[in-house]
Amino acid sequence: MNVQGNKRVGSNFAFVISTCILLLLNIIGFINELLFHFLIETIAIILCSCLFTVIWILREKIENGYYKILGIGLLFSSFFDLMHILTFTGMPIFPKLGVNHSFYFFLAGRFFQAVSFLVAPICIGKKIKNGLTLLFYSISTVIATFVIVHYSLPPLLSPAGSHTSPRTLIDFSIIVILILAFFFVYKKKEVLETKVFWIILGSTILAILSETIISLNTNETHLVSVLGLNLRMIAYFLLFQITIVTGITKPQQIFYHELQTSREQLQNLFNNLNEGICILDQHEKFIFSNPAADLIFLGGKGRLTGHNLSKFVSSEELQKITGETNNSNKNSSSSLELEITDSNQQKKSLIVFSSPRVVEGNIDGEFIIFHDISEMKENRSRLEEAGHLYQSLFMDAPIRIWENDYSEIKKAIDDLKDQGVIDFKDYFEKNPQFVKRMVQLAKVRTYNKLVEETYVQGNPTRKISSLTQIFWKESYKTYISELMAIATNQTRATYEMTTITPDNRIIYSIINLSVVSGENSDYSRVIISADDITEREKARLELQSSEEKFRLLAENSGVGIGYFDLKGNILYHNEKLMEQIGKPFEDDIGKHISDLYDKEVAERTLERIRRVSRSNETPTFVDYLDLPEGRKWYSMTYTRIMEDENHCIGVQIISHDITQQKEMETQLESLARFPRENPNPVMRLSKNGIVTYSNEGGYPILKVWNYEEKGKIPDYMKTIIQNCLNFGKPEIIEEKVNDNIVSLYMAPITDMNYVNIYGRDVTDLKNAEDKLLEYSKNLEKIVAEQTDELLLTQERLARQEKLAVMGQLASGVGHELRNPLAVINNAVYMLRLGATSQLSEPSDDYLDIIDQEVASANKIITDLLTFARIKPANLISTDIHVCLEELFKKFVPPENVNVKIDLPQNLPKVYVDDKQIDQVMANLIINAYQAIPNKGSLTITAMIEKNMLRLDFTDSGIGIPPENLEKIFEPLFSTKTKGIGLGLTISKTLIEANGGKIKVRSTLNKGTTFSIYLPREQPSK
Repeated sequence: MNVQGNKRVGSNFAFVISTCILLLLNIIGFINELLFHFLIETIAIILCSCLFTVIWILREKIENGYYKILGIGLLFSSFFDLMHILTFTGMPIFPKLGVNHSFYFFLAGRFFQAVSFLVAPICIGKKIKNGLTLLFYSISTVIATFVIVHYSLPPLLSPAGSHTSPRTLIDFSIIVILILAFFFVYKKKEVLETKVFWIILGSTILAILSETIISLNTNETHLVSVLGLNLRMIAYFLLFQITIVTGITKPQQIFYHELQTSREQLQNLFNNLNEGICILDQHEKFIFSNPAADLIFLGGKGRLTGHNLSKFVSSEELQKITGETNNSNKNSSSSLELEITDSNQQKKSLIVFSSPRVVEGNIDGEFIIFHDISEMKENRSRLEEAGHLYQSLFMDAPIRIWENDYSEIKKAIDDLKDQGVIDFKDYFEKNPQFVKRMVQLAKVRTYNKLVEETYVQGNPTRKISSLTQIFWKESYKTYISELMAIATNQTRATYEMTTITPDNRIIYSIINLSVVSGENSDYSRVIISADDITEREKARLELQSSEEKFRLLAENSGVGIGYFDLKGNILYHNEKLMEQIGKPFEDDIGKHISDLYDKEVAERTLERIRRVSRSNETPTFVDYLDLPEGRKWYSMTYTRIMEDENHCIGVQIISHDITQQKEMETQLESLARFPRENPNPVMRLSKNGIVTYSNEGGYPILKVWNYEEKGKIPDYMKTIIQNCLNFGKPEIIEEKVNDNIVSLYMAPITDMNYVNIYGRDVTDLKNAEDKLLEYSKNLEKIVAEQTDELLLTQERLARQEKLAVMGQLASGVGHELRNPLAVINNAVYMLRLGATSQLSEPSDDYLDIIDQEVASANKIITDLLTFARIKPANLISTDIHVCLEELFKKFVPPENVNVKIDLPQNLPKVYVDDKQIDQVMANLIINAYQAIPNKGSLTITAMIEKNMLRLDFTDSGIGIPPENLEKIFEPLFSTKTKGIGLGLTISKTLIEANGGKIKVRSTLNKGTTFSIYLPREQPSK
């Protein structure tokens, strides 16, 4: 109590003295401004120099960089203050330096002070290099002094005595630096003692206010200047107080609680260790024990202190433990394994580490660590059993498994990297000899029975020592995938590979490469599993399960451990935790949990810390982190850290990586959902026709089979399934389900004696095939029609060329032939006229014959000329009744022909050339007469078809043979003894010239009908 009172009195006395000195200085300031300025600057220089002197003397013992930066910085700041007062007006020490130099020294000192205020908080808790820091400040000071003295810098005061722009800019830059320093100090609030924090923060705030007042005092008002310098002096005094008094005279209350925090962490670690830690006196009595030791010997019922070790171990074992105590060597230690019986009569196996307890240079008992290895021995036994089980699984596995040594391959690929090869896949593909050499470098360590059965086949001379024994020329390229896995440092990879057996049987496999943990640096131990593609899913799951079990049993995988206080500040973490988070291992003590995790994960973790701190539970949470390499899942167990039984000071988090387990669960869940979610039928049928599985899509098929009612599948399906299993080949059938067609693919699984059926609705496919077939047929028909039309066009072109030649011939010789015929006709006429009475009757008949032949020749010539130069139609309104009446006056029917004209009275007129149509109808009438050798008839009828008038000329003559029907309109085609075959050709040409058309129908020996279509008269508009 007296000590605390003396401290309080001393503190009050120092405060009174400081206040009196400051008041005295201010009184002097009102009397003599220059003297005030000199004194207050001098005191500031003395404070800064003392602060630096003490810190520099104790620099080797002061580990915190804050003090050193602050002391060195303020020393050089005080140098500039000294230069400022020595160059001020009225101080004739440096006569060549004026007021502008004095103010620049003043600003330089303030700038160095502000920078030191900014850098010092950053160096809290860090070591700095003393000499290098001092050198840096020295060089900076020399440069600044040289620039101020030797260069003509812009004036800082105007002629009127106010601040210039450069002065204002420098002032506000210093203020900004000090504001940043304020925020840096504030960030350290959690790690600073409350009193220390507020003193540092107050000093920084006073420095900011001082600089602000000085900067705003643009007219250099004396009262404002005094206020600014007073605030600056108080700020220096506070720094002196916190640095010299608190930091030197009271080191137990320095800024941080490193020692206290370390002690608490050590205590927590000591109490939470699984190993029992004890101290024995010279009589083997426990004088100290931690909770783990109490649990080992007493089962957690009471404390071990006061008990004697002989109560739990035999005298021989006790002698082994304490035998080293009598040894004069104080640094000796021993370890042994022993069996004990605890207070609950349970046998336990322990490893004991003991060493002498030295007190004041003498051995005074034993320091002993008991490590309970009962569970470890049990686990070791289980691990050995698991190892035997794994070896059995390895040798008897239903897949081919190898253990290979790829270390030489790894070296060769590393050499390629040193040579600058980047695109390894391209290099391997372009250098097959290199790939083959890599196969030769692979060393086979061991392989299982299935490999031996596949590639050795019982022949001892075929033992596999090199992978070249299972490759052939074309399959080396499939080894590129394995080389790529090594080149990219993969420890796990999956790819396809092709190999060959001694009996030349090619095997296509899915290869799973796995580097044995701890051997991934040189690939000296690589597990290769080869699975046939047909059963790769089943084999992959079995292999993955085996590897996972082996990994969990064989590997001593670490866990992430972190200690956090209730506010989320980091008290401790190990390297494994940082590895799980995906960040480098650094000293993060004192940082917040938000510096480790992103915002969402940090908030979630902090909420769990708070929840656990309020309960007695030790919950486990499953959480995930999204890292650059993908999402990682963790199982995290939260345990309270208790300062005492009622006060929780933090939470311990133990994190296990369960990413692989989550991925497997997701894969298994996905595989299990696949047939259920498939909309198509998926079924499994046994050999005897029992449906062992069907998804919802398969129910319509079962309904078609009437399976639910009969309890069995149709006989034809049973036969197909048995054939599939007997021959080992898949079958495809189609079933009609309602209005749809479903294709069923039946895949036999012979070793399991069942068939998997995968259905697919092919209705649309079948419809498309039918439409395609129909389209193909239509296309063939169109092609045939187009071909016929093309042939017809070719025939028309040939006929037109023929007609053109005939037309030219007719034009050339028509007139030449008519002149002789006219002479012959005149001669006959003169003979008849002059010798009528003298000619005998035969002679007169001969003249008649000449007349007939001349008329016939004239008709032929007329037809030729008409054919050669058919005139354009002169279309007029024409009455068919009148035309036929006139024609039958000229062409009187023979006695053997009965003509019947059956035309409606109101027959409309046609719009044609009447002369050309008369010629056409005359040809048809004459041809009808000539086609009736005996008694017959000619019938003429008419009807209206759309906008055409159809006239039918039907005779009962001999008819036209079918083979001649297509030729009758060709020129020069005739079956008559007379004529040259131009009548119908001309008729067709004339009809078409009038916008009509002509058709013919004929039956041999029954008659012929010629139909002409003439355009009806256009109605008047």
